Amino acid sequence: MHDAKDTRDAITKGMQMTLLAGFLGWMMDGYEQALFPTLAGPALKSMVPADIASLGAKAINGWVGNWMGIITAAFLVGAALGGAAFGW
Repeated sequence: MHDAKDTRDAITKGMQMTLLAGFLGWMMDGYEQALFPTLAGPALKSMVPADIASLGAKAINGWVGNWMGIITAAFLVGAALGGAAFGW
């Protein structure tokens, strides 16, 4: 049977800091993924080509939605490839 004191002694300060660093990295990655859709819409609307802008709001929203989908897909593929190449 394990003693509670033995278990606490087995977890070193370095292990705690490693866990904290991993958690903070994961948290910041989630923040980055959540921040993109908030900022991408207005940024992409400012880059709409003139020929599409002349077609009206529906065409602009379609163009922005299409590019947001492409960029989000590329972001997710990059995250998956990075995870596979560099580990979890």
